[in-house]
Amino acid sequence: MDHGPLLIGTCSDIEVVGAITAAAYTPDETNPNSFCTGYELSVDHSWEFESLEQQLAVIAYLRTLPLNISE
Repeated sequence: MDHGPLLIGTCSDIEVVGAITAAAYTPDETNPNSFCTGYELSVDHSWEFESLEQQLAVIAYLRTLPLNISE
């Protein structure tokens, strides 16, 4: 899975927003050891947020997803 909870759990909010809005993890200078940096998504999608509140709500929701480490 190319952007499931396990991978997203290692990404910063900046990287996650990039994945959602541009289908590519945005480089985050504050997270130089991230597994997300340079990771290419196999799906091409993009969503636009209407507000910062929407963006924060989606990130907060993603952070609540269980890590399925049994796969």
